[in-house]
Parts: sequence; C-alpha cells; structure tokens
Amino acid sequence: MSKIGSKICQNSDLDEVRRLLAPHTTRVYLVGGCVRDTLLGREIYDYDIEIYDIYPHKFDALMQSIGASGVGKSYFIYKYKNYDLGLPRSESKTGNSHKDFAVSYINDPSLASLRRDFTVNAMMMNIFNGEILDFHGGKKDLESKTLRHIDSEKFKEDPLRVLRGVQFSARLDFSIVDETLALMKSL
Repeated sequence: MSKIGSKICQNSDLDEVRRLLAPHTTRVYLVGGCVRDTLLGREIYDYDIEIYDIYPHKFDALMQSIGASGVGKSYFIYKYKNYDLGLPRSESKTGNSHKDFAVSYINDPSLASLRRDFTVNAMMMNIFNGEILDFHGGKKDLESKTLRHIDSEKFKEDPLRVLRGVQFSARLDFSIVDETLALMKSL
C-alpha cells in the first residue's frame, strides 16, 4: 500500500462511512478532486464517494437511514455532512442544454471513470485498503503537472469543461497538453 493509501485508510473522517458500508461492500472509492488533492498533499474538506456492488434501492435505504439528502434531477447524489455519496454512473448527451444527459447505473469503475473530464480527476482511491485505480494515467499527469482530457467525444458533450480546465490550470499551476488545448479552443 502506498503512503497516501495508508493515510486514507487511517483517516478518521471516513470511519463513519466505512462503518455504514462495510456490511454491504468493500468497493467504496474516493473519486474526483479529493483524490487529486490528496495525492498533491492538499487538505481535503469534502469527500466525493462512489459505492459499488450495492443495488440502488438498498443504497437509497441506507442513505435515508442516516438522514442524507438526495440532490439531482435524474440521478441522486446524497449529501451527508462533508460527504457526497453516489453510485457509479455513465452519462451521455441527449440534447443541447448542459443539463440534457441520460444517466445510467453501472458497476464497472473503468467505465464509470470515463465520465470524468481530466485524467487527474479520474483516479479513485478505496477507503478500506487505500488501493488507487488509475485507468487514464492521472498519477503520471499529476507528477508532470499536466492537464489532459480523457475522451474527446465525452469532453465535447459539456462545454463547461473548458472553464473547468482553465480554472484547474490556473489554480494548480498545471500546463494543458496541446491536444486538450486544441479541443478546448474548438468549443
């Protein structure tokens, strides 16, 4: 286990989530910016968590049992304390608005990671054992301080990703690879 993975496993902020979910699954992952920021040594204040191997109706019942509030029109993310808890999903564009997406439940982390914008935001870290899943080279891009999109077609589905890319580049002092920059300019 990596030093960072060990740190996550010992993070008492996640104990409540571990206790709640341990009887149901061991595939519970921090996702998105909290993984990126953990690997960069930044302080984490909120946790985005994806839960695998649990049926949606059981997940909804668990969230209701702790008083979590669901947000989202077509797919709930539950807010509880400083956690955003959700099931893995895929998204595909259905219309012209940035809100026009079809969302479906999937249980494969490599497929779920495809909906993320940049490689550094697509890594996942298991809260039980510290395992890091990195399907798109996010760790390498973190080390080289590089911002790279994952999938050109998915990226084009949401033009707000251009703004996110500029924001991440400025805030993290990352360079944007030429291919990603050209894609951003085309939008």
